[in-house]
Amino acid sequence: MSFNKRPPETSQLVLINDVVFLDFEASSLKQHSWPVEIGLSHVGEDGEIVTQSHLIRPQPTWPVAAWTPEAEAIHGISLEMLERDGLPAEQVARWFVTATRGRRVVSDAPEFDERWLRHLLWPIRGTVDVEETCEGLLSIEDGVWPSFSDAGQDAWLEALRGHPAPHRAGPDAERLARAYRAAMLAG
Repeated sequence: MSFNKRPPETSQLVLINDVVFLDFEASSLKQHSWPVEIGLSHVGEDGEIVTQSHLIRPQPTWPVAAWTPEAEAIHGISLEMLERDGLPAEQVARWFVTATRGRRVVSDAPEFDERWLRHLLWPIRGTVDVEETCEGLLSIEDGVWPSFSDAGQDAWLEALRGHPAPHRAGPDAERLARAYRAAMLAG
């Protein structure tokens, strides 16, 4: 199902293109949990949704006790998958910093995503201000909601309704970018 009913106009793209949506999947919701997958998604210059995600190989300092079978059952990512297919946290952290430079980073769960972002950025703390980067993470309410008209708010909610989060970081971030595009196109 397409969320784009008409092509975006150039004036809307300037605003749309400066927002990137972030989502994480994690080892659990425990206090010392850590990220297992990151997804970023934004609306490109021609209105297409651009999404990337990466599995994250656990750092040796991340406590294995923060891993739960319940979290694995939700996102379907095993420790074996992370060891086999995950990228080193440092590499993923550098990718995140490059991909989000100059953009507003928006999350639908900033209280959790900020924690996991801190874990991800810690290996490169000498080259990036972890505190500043994490404090720059915006909620939906602060990052995009004020830019929506009443029709845009309705379009946002409608785009999310009926499209539940699949609990994978890329598709979850993409779901938010699609809703944002629908809201901006609604006027």
